[in-house]
Amino acid sequence: MKDLIRFGNRKLRKDNIGDFKLPAVKTCPYAGECKKWCFGSTGSFGCPTVYNFTELSYRASKRGTFVKRMVKEITKHAEKGMEILRIHSVGDFYSQEYYDKWMEIARQVPDVFFYAYTKSLPFVDWDNLPKNVRIIQSIGGMCKVDKRRPHAKVFPTMGKLLVEGYVPCTNSEMVAIKNVKIGLVAHGAKRGYVNG
Repeated sequence: MKDLIRFGNRKLRKDNIGDFKLPAVKTCPYAGECKKWCFGSTGSFGCPTVYNFTELSYRASKRGTFVKRMVKEITKHAEKGMEILRIHSVGDFYSQEYYDKWMEIARQVPDVFFYAYTKSLPFVDWDNLPKNVRIIQSIGGMCKVDKRRPHAKVFPTMGKLLVEGYVPCTNSEMVAIKNVKIGLVAHGAKRGYVNG
């Protein structure tokens, strides 16, 4: 069975962070304007190999065996040194049932830290997050963001990000794990800054 966790994203690989991804847009029920320019729908994400892989992950996530499969796979990677897993470098929590599966996975693998950027805020139960899970609200979707909680905003330039007092998450995802105001710079911006 093919692993669904990857270490291909250069920024994540640097910090030995595993990565789980789904198809862009179709798994993002609360996306807003970002559907028009989503980086997960362009570039290498549009090539057949990557597209087929995200579809494979999506199909696996709908099965009743998903929790068991992911616990086994995450445990295997943890034994090799993975301490952190990013849920969705592409895609989002597409249903309450799917969100609940990830919370159960996190509870079963307490030694791994999980985090996810999301616009699917109606699914999040802030009072019952496992201790090893960090949910980062993404500004720009259909839901109101509580800026007292961890949140991320995409900026057109690094300068605007800094002026608004956000911490750039350009070189390391560890910033997202430790800060409340996380700034990302849109793909295609000057100097090669990229988001998420």
